Amino acid sequence: MASRGRIARVLAAGALTAAPAGAAPPPPPLTDGKQRETLDRGLISVRSGSGNLVSWRLLATDPATVTFNLYRGTTRIVTGASLTNHLDAGAAAGQAYTVRPVIGGVEQAGTTSGTGQVIGNASADHRNSSGYVLNGPEYLTVLNGQTGAVRATVDYVPPRGTVSSWGDSYGHGDALHVGVHSNNGTKATPSLSGDLLGDWREEVIWPTTDNTRLRIYSTPSTTGLRAITLLHDIQNRTALAWQNTAYNQPPHPSFAIG
Repeated sequence: MASRGRIARVLAAGALTAAPAGAAPPPPPLTDGKQRETLDRGLISVRSGSGNLVSWRLLATDPATVTFNLYRGTTRIVTGASLTNHLDAGAAAGQAYTVRPVIGGVEQAGTTSGTGQVIGNASADHRNSSGYVLNGPEYLTVLNGQTGAVRATVDYVPPRGTVSSWGDSYGHGDALHVGVHSNNGTKATPSLSGDLLGDWREEVIWPTTDNTRLRIYSTPSTTGLRAITLLHDIQNRTALAWQNTAYNQPPHPSFAIG
């Protein structure tokens, strides 16, 4: 949908990945002829002490000079961030966040195709006072699978209904109160681990003890390193798939991190 902000997903906090020291990982090459997924920013908010750690993806397709503006609700709280994580100290739990890239000094909005075509009104902002997008136009677009260019786009007309009918009333504060367990006996592996959401650091998924739900845990710690999402590293992306189709072991990137 055009011009819709990316609302942060609120996850359970866990010290899964500490902020490593050293140089930032190199970006995966875009000259290898391999197609990479079209990803959004994967924005998440994790409770960290008395604030919220907000993080998002840097994409392999981003220009090297891209920066980011971060909003809490409709209020801009960070301007021109070079990093892809921010600790919103003192913020209440359950806040909604959006992030927008800034390219060439211009804040980007709206949905774009793989070739940069804007779908809808790039300057529109349909967020309400809480930062959620519950009104405004939606679009159904067919893209060229080889180039990412728009083939056709039409209005998406089915009504949204109410947020609670989507299965989410934004009550995530008790996520840590439910126990989890490992898989595969003495191997004690999670259901999945890898760079799933937020910045380049990894998340881990565990099933609850009654096997009725999955819990996603992410780091509550900041990092001073800026790195491209591991989802755009072909080997690492393949490794995410092999965990559920072959050998349930952690994924490995094609380069040394840190």
